[in-house]
Amino acid sequence: MHVLLVRLKPDLAPAARATLLAEAAALAGIEGVAQAGLVEGSDPGSTHSLALVAFLRDRAALEEFGTHPAHVRFLRRALAPALESMASADISVDRPPPDDYAAACCFCVAFEPQVYDWQVRAYLEQVRSCLGPGGLLCAGPSLDDRQEFRAAGAAFWPGAEGLPAAALLSGPGGPPTQARAVVAGPAQRLEPPTG
Repeated sequence: MHVLLVRLKPDLAPAARATLLAEAAALAGIEGVAQAGLVEGSDPGSTHSLALVAFLRDRAALEEFGTHPAHVRFLRRALAPALESMASADISVDRPPPDDYAAACCFCVAFEPQVYDWQVRAYLEQVRSCLGPGGLLCAGPSLDDRQEFRAAGAAFWPGAEGLPAAALLSGPGGPPTQARAVVAGPAQRLEPPTG
């Protein structure tokens, strides 16, 4: 899974934001993408404006996704002009995303250097235990050591009621974190453009 959290420029025109969201749908049509989704950061606990998640068929599809012309075009033409900052991670997830959802919380977490992989996995299990009824977590440690964030994930809910975004990441104890990036709010599955 590729997780991208974006903080949009505060003065971004509504038309530019609408174009960005429309062009994000093209990512769902890239070969090897099993599912893509978009989360709007409406929860007060959100550190970023939007989150894009792409669930890829396998590691080879993830590599191809990163350099696919449609993805590069989206990054350069739609995202770069609107971008203030971003956080991203590539992870191996332990389950597929749900087919349908109305709310989600996407996150990336950086840990202190002395934290071991088993502690990162234990932290993610604590996050899973905070989901509440109906929540499904797709999360895992980063695929390699070169990434800024050592773990990431996306939690999905069928309804928007009671989305525990801030509690989801502040509730778990565990190893010390250096940084957390979070986007929580209404979510939708992206469908590739037709025609």
